Amino acid sequence: MEEIPPYSWQRLSAAEHNQPAIIPCCCFCNAYFVQYDMGALEQEHLRVVLLDRRNRVLEVVEIYRGSVSSSQVRVGEVFKEAVRKNASGIIVVHNHPSGDPTPSPDDVAVTRAIVQAGKLLDVDVLDHLVIGQGRWVSLKERGLGFG
Repeated sequence: MEEIPPYSWQRLSAAEHNQPAIIPCCCFCNAYFVQYDMGALEQEHLRVVLLDRRNRVLEVVEIYRGSVSSSQVRVGEVFKEAVRKNASGIIVVHNHPSGDPTPSPDDVAVTRAIVQAGKLLDVDVLDHLVIGQGRWVSLKERGLGFG
């Protein structure tokens, strides 16, 4: 199987047209692409996909790198680059090094805080994806933290 270089999914757009990558707002598409980058990481990482008004990827920013079992998240840091780059929306993505993408109560609580902050900042939080080994969970799809 061919190895996909880090963040290569950002470049899936028609580069010959000088357009950013278009990532549809479905959890399957988003998770499929980040699965390659984050599925086998040994530490917990939290990244934010910055999107423009047409849901094209502006940039992927790594916010935190935690330990094997946890990552401390400060909500303000999640939005720092989104505000700086005038992103209209974000997708929050983090991995569980254990390989089990089941969201923890902390994941749900942080998602709730991120969604509330996004409303205040006028930045849409389109999803929060938890990546495991070969599996992923969309918190939005499960209604966790987006209520």
